[in-house]
Amino acid sequence: MPASSVSATPSWVWWLLALLLLAALIGIPLWLRARGREQRWTAEFDAAAAEVTWLCRTVIPQLQQQSPSTQVAGGWAVALPRVVAAEDKLTALESSAPDQDHAARARVVRDGLRSAHTRLDSVAQS
Repeated sequence: MPASSVSATPSWVWWLLALLLLAALIGIPLWLRARGREQRWTAEFDAAAAEVTWLCRTVIPQLQQQSPSTQVAGGWAVALPRVVAAEDKLTALESSAPDQDHAARARVVRDGLRSAHTRLDSVAQS
């Protein structure tokens, strides 16, 4: 029996290595793409959450300091387009969330923003 055939690597090992390499070539880009998608979603959520923070920390205190209802209504009319845009963005983020936890997070923030929107509408109209 020749010495080379005794020490030769079985062919199944090469097939296994080829399959592992193929799996890595397909799996790594898919994983990176999914990770990038989640990072983009998080960045967009953070931007929408910053709009909610702006409403809570800037707009509402300013409106509380206004006396005449016309000033409150005017201030709210100025802020309203940003609030509506943030609501729309959070709705879109809920439907494009990478998983249920992220979707719930967007939904809770959006629902809180809608509640504030409704209350401020009623205050501005009265």
